[in-house]
Amino acid sequence: MKRSLLLLVSTLCASVALAEPPVPTETDSQKAVAELVNKQIVAPLTKSERRRSRFSRAAPVAMQRRVRVLDTTALTDVQGKAFVRFAIDERRGRGEQAAWINDAHVGCAYPGERTLFVRDGDRYLSAASLLGAKAEEQPKVCRAAKSNSVEVASAR
Repeated sequence: MKRSLLLLVSTLCASVALAEPPVPTETDSQKAVAELVNKQIVAPLTKSERRRSRFSRAAPVAMQRRVRVLDTTALTDVQGKAFVRFAIDERRGRGEQAAWINDAHVGCAYPGERTLFVRDGDRYLSAASLLGAKAEEQPKVCRAAKSNSVEVASAR
């Protein structure tokens, strides 16, 4: 009886000692921003790419996309509005061997206003520009003011 108890205790201690650290989970606000990006960018982009001919000479469409929210707390821009940066990764090609293209699209979300902007070089445009809409440069968005951060407000 004592041996089995000793074995049980040592097994339990070993499993605790060898356990992997917990994987950080997304906060509710990060999930809300990811949901907003999926709804306003990823879904319409996928829908528009479905209409393209398979025999098009344009670049192949992405087979998969994933959204990463880069900030855990919101940053404050020069206008005093809170924003969060995001990145969209793409996988082009078939099968699991196809590599992910990190940061295929990068931008920022204003969760309080439910608006998104994407980066094009050094400038930021409305997210609708990814879908072919004409968009003017937005010079005051997505640029953080001096070391101010605010807790991310829920975008629901």
